Amino acid sequence: MDSEDRVETIEIENINIQDLKDYFIALDELEDVCDDLVECYKKEQIYYLEEDKFNMLLEEESELVEALFEMSSDIKTKYKDILDAFRIRAIERQRRRRVEISKELSKKPRAPKDN
Repeated sequence: MDSEDRVETIEIENINIQDLKDYFIALDELEDVCDDLVECYKKEQIYYLEEDKFNMLLEEESELVEALFEMSSDIKTKYKDILDAFRIRAIERQRRRRVEISKELSKKPRAPKDN
């Protein structure tokens, strides 16, 4: 699902639409770096510890970890309002679910019918 589709399906009050689009674009970029890290790790498994390629992969992984840290820190700072809004939605959804479960548990069980 692309950023536009995600923006259209999300209903959050008081959030700028362009900020939400930018947030999803940033998440897509973060996913790309995560995918690169996973690929490096998979490649790392096929080389011997002594090989130069192995060491180069370790170096690339460390750069990717740094990039992930910087990107996620930027997302956390720049899109704090959006992250807070999602957190609030999750809390409200969990609360509604607990209320529904509580209502179900407080119902009296039906007495079996006599034939």
